Amino acid sequence: MEILLFLLTANQAILPPSDNMLRLAKVEKKQIAKAYYDLDAEVMVRISSSEKGKFGAFSHNLAPVSLDDELFFIDKKGNKVIGGLSKAFLSNEGYRVVQKGSALALLILQGQLLFLLNIPIRLPA
Repeated sequence: MEILLFLLTANQAILPPSDNMLRLAKVEKKQIAKAYYDLDAEVMVRISSSEKGKFGAFSHNLAPVSLDDELFFIDKKGNKVIGGLSKAFLSNEGYRVVQKGSALALLILQGQLLFLLNIPIRLPA
């Protein structure tokens, strides 16, 4: 068993790993620098920063990232895989419900393939 040691200062945070990816955050000059650390490949994946930006936990090799009112999913290399979403809900066993505009869709995660299946359900206005 290997133990990784990260020295943190008062302006840094580390969140528990999911899919062997740690989430790291650091406040720098009134900006929040965000990154993922891949425990398998031992590489850092940096995320563009924004005051309102959020970055979620990885599940099935994808993580939701919200920057400047845009929600998208990235892979473990930081590449944008699917975007243009309004909301993303929790994933379960390879499925994730997402909202695109006022329509709901089912994101099916199978290995490296993504399927976006529209569901004819409209949210109330």
